[in-house]
Amino acid sequence: MMSNKFAVILALTAACYCPQGAVASGRQAETVTLTGRCDQLTIRGEDETKNCSGKMLNTTFANGRSEFYFVLSHEIILGFSGSGQSQIKLNEDVVVQPIDQIIIIVDGKPSETMAVGKCRFENPLKGSVPIVCDAEGKSGSFSGSFVTDGRAPTSSKF
Repeated sequence: MMSNKFAVILALTAACYCPQGAVASGRQAETVTLTGRCDQLTIRGEDETKNCSGKMLNTTFANGRSEFYFVLSHEIILGFSGSGQSQIKLNEDVVVQPIDQIIIIVDGKPSETMAVGKCRFENPLKGSVPIVCDAEGKSGSFSGSFVTDGRAPTSSKF
């Protein structure tokens, strides 16, 4: 369960952390919050599955960046980031997002590392669907697997 302090940090981070100055330059972004279960999470090769919460975020910026955030229970967020313009649509409801950056946010402070990987996701409006991300960076391997609970995601623009 997330503490109130962490909920505030999470909201502020989603609203304020904007790669390449997306919001700072006046460009709008949208964050979708998904609920479900985290089946697997690895940070720098270390298994963090037991700390993964039942929330996941997807933020899309007007400059084309798309980021998937796995939320951990101990005030850490792991993000997989890439150009949404490079997405590969496998069909109407299944998309592969190339990843070129890993973002780790601890207590609201982000750090970034270049990486190579992908996130595969399905349309969350179609029921319970998987979101699977994996990437390799200089600081190790990162991966996550999340299954939505079938509830409609919530969305906010800023």
